[in-house]
Amino acid sequence: MSRKVQVVLLGLLLISLLGCAQRFSAEDRTPRVTKEELLAMMDRPEVVIIDVRKASSWRTGTLRIKGSVQEDSNQDPRMWAGKYSRDKMLIFYCD
Repeated sequence: MSRKVQVVLLGLLLISLLGCAQRFSAEDRTPRVTKEELLAMMDRPEVVIIDVRKASSWRTGTLRIKGSVQEDSNQDPRMWAGKYSRDKMLIFYCD
C-alpha cells in the first residue's frame, strides 16, 4: 500500500474516531482547507470532495457541497477508499 493511501486512510480513521470534532490539538498535522480555498478548487477534475457524515445525517440533511460524494463514516474506509484514484486530492468534510 502506498504512503499516500496510508495517509488518506489514517485521515479517515482520525475523522471517524474524533467524531468530526471541530477543534483539534496543535499537534494535529492534517492539512485544513478554508471555504475560500475549497471554492477555488471545486471545479478542478483532480479534486474529490467527500462528505463523511453518517448516512442517516446525510439523508436527512439539506446542505450539501455541490459535486460532493457521500461515504458513511461508520463504514470501514477500506471498503470504499479504493474507489478513488491515487492521483486525486481527496477533501473530507462533515458537520
